[in-house]
Amino acid sequence: GNVDVFLSHDWPTGIAYHGNTGQLLQRKPFLRNEIENGSLGSIPGKELLEKLKPSYWFSGHMHVKFAAIVKHACSKETNFLALDKCMQRRHFMQLITIQPTNTDNDPKLKYDPEWLAITKRTHHLLSNKSHSIRLSRSMGYKDDDLDIDGNKQDLPIY
Repeated sequence: GNVDVFLSHDWPTGIAYHGNTGQLLQRKPFLRNEIENGSLGSIPGKELLEKLKPSYWFSGHMHVKFAAIVKHACSKETNFLALDKCMQRRHFMQLITIQPTNTDNDPKLKYDPEWLAITKRTHHLLSNKSHSIRLSRSMGYKDDDLDIDGNKQDLPIY
């Protein structure tokens, strides 16, 4: 489908090579090893970028303003923008105008049934504590707890 805007916390893997990598490294020199060895960013994020080819992708996480343009094989482009954290003299805000790809006058927010199934199935694992939760079988976690397909049938269709 046509995705106009995609939001994520982490950057898609490889995005640093689609913008001004030199300028990024001037601001964040400690990212060099991660960029060079391909570990900067999210592999699932890269897969989503390649599959969905959204017109715009907005991220945070690295606390630096960084823009990139990904040219897809189908002659579509994704405009990527990461913004800095909200502090004085930081580039944390930018106003842009987005022209929707859907010319229908009734824009719709659509939910992804697979992602809703994942969040439903893993809701009990969420925590607002400052430390991470380690999954273990002793906590009652079972391999089939992440059976996503079994949860899709309970979700509303939009």
